[in-house]
Amino acid sequence: MRRAFLHIEESLSSMARKALFLFSLLLSFTLIGFSFDRTEYL
Repeated sequence: MRRAFLHIEESLSSMARKALFLFSLLLSFTLIGFSFDRTEYL
């Protein structure tokens, strides 16, 4: 029982890490896009 719980916790943490990584990538891309849009308007 405890071993299964630890395994579930590990998979959840790895999923959270992947989600965080994807979110940071998306955020950086949107920031880059916004900066490019600003330079075009200027």
